[in-house]
Amino acid sequence: VAPEWLFVKGKLPGDLYKGITPRNSRMAILYGLPKDHKNGMPLRPVVSTCDSPGSKLSLMLERILNQLLEFVPAHLDSTDSCIKCLAEHHTVPQDCIVASLDVVGLYSNIPIDESISVAVKKLDE
Repeated sequence: VAPEWLFVKGKLPGDLYKGITPRNSRMAILYGLPKDHKNGMPLRPVVSTCDSPGSKLSLMLERILNQLLEFVPAHLDSTDSCIKCLAEHHTVPQDCIVASLDVVGLYSNIPIDESISVAVKKLDE
């Protein structure tokens, strides 16, 4: 839904509408960071969206959606929080080796419509 429509229908306060409306934007920049731990040192693509047309809206959504993370039982924000969770809730045998895995293409496999439905449901609660 376009921000203009929300403003016209009275769903979005004027100051918020002005806060997320792009002004003096610039194009996003695509660059690559080398994966120096891999053979041939391939590049990890990175898109810098600083000051891009969607950056203000993205920041607002990030602030809203981050508040929902406390309701996601599987969310771990760092290695330290993972270790703390394991220590508090699980008994790890002495001969156990704890390891992490690299996920390939995680975000491209997230169902967008279902994700939006879940977020809206949580916001309504």
